[in-house]
Parts: sequence; C-alpha cells; structure tokens
Amino acid sequence: MHLYSVHAGLQRAVLHAVEQKRVLREARLSLIKDLTKVSPYIEKNIFRSVENVNLDTVIAYKQYGVKHNFLERYDEMGRLNGASGSQTADDKEME
Repeated sequence: MHLYSVHAGLQRAVLHAVEQKRVLREARLSLIKDLTKVSPYIEKNIFRSVENVNLDTVIAYKQYGVKHNFLERYDEMGRLNGASGSQTADDKEME
C-alpha cells in the first residue's frame, strides 16, 4: 500500500471523527434546549449532578492529567470494606 493512500485514509478517518463529534455536540445541545422547555432548572440540575460524587463508585476519572480507573483501588477497597465489598469506606466510618 502506498504511503499516500494510508495518509489519505487516516485524514478521512480524522475528518469523520471530527464531524461525528460536532453532530453529537449539536444533538446534546438540542436535547438540553428541549428539556429546558419542560423544566427551566435542567441546566442547573445537570451542573449540580457532578457535585458530591462518591469517587469509590466512579469507573474512571482524570486527576492532574493522569487517567485512573477503579481497578487501581479495587484491592484496597476490598480490604477497607472487609471481603464483602458491599459497604463503602464512608459507611464503615459511620458504624
């Protein structure tokens, strides 16, 4: 395969991904606009949905530019919660 063909294919794929991202963003904005007609508080509720998040229940997150996932803390959480893993560390402290 010629290098130009590979480059052209990669360029088409990147342009397609950018277009997909734009389309999805427009769809999200349209959905929020429609929901605002039903409830004027929808934007405030969406913003507040990221407050007081229990990081023990988050699958993956980025902190200081480093991506983390729950598997990094899985063994530690098991020790904190006993073998069952049915309680969070916060629940243990409340007992």
